[in-house]
Amino acid sequence: DVNCVIHTHTDATAIVASLPEGLQPVEQHGFIVERHVAYVDFDVEIDDGCMDKTVAALGDQRILLMRNHGMMVVGQDVAEAFFLARTLDVACRCQVDALPAADRVLQPSDDPVENARIIRAYATHPEHVEVFDGTLQWPGLLRMLDRHCPDFRN
Repeated sequence: DVNCVIHTHTDATAIVASLPEGLQPVEQHGFIVERHVAYVDFDVEIDDGCMDKTVAALGDQRILLMRNHGMMVVGQDVAEAFFLARTLDVACRCQVDALPAADRVLQPSDDPVENARIIRAYATHPEHVEVFDGTLQWPGLLRMLDRHCPDFRN
């Protein structure tokens, strides 16, 4: 199932990973990735025990927010992993930007169970499959990369 792993330490993902509540969907990017997120406490020991703990925490999810550290995203291919990593970073940046107004940020519903249902329905709608697996975005991202860094394919 996993053919690509992306691990980064963007400011936004490290901050959100370090918040007790973790990722709180503030807008559509958060709705897309929220259902894929697992959490693990960051372990400075890079050994088999740390790796076993990381893999166990990821389970069948695609995104692992590492407390006080950053993120790890896995995908069936580069397109899926990159889409999830980029979408997560946008979601985390929006959440961090909203922190000063966090107590006033509206949720789709006042009921947390209903929020979870709305979020999952949004991101798993059958007509949205290609939108949420990176398939739709990948050709455009490659064209953008060709423009900005034409020799990346070498």
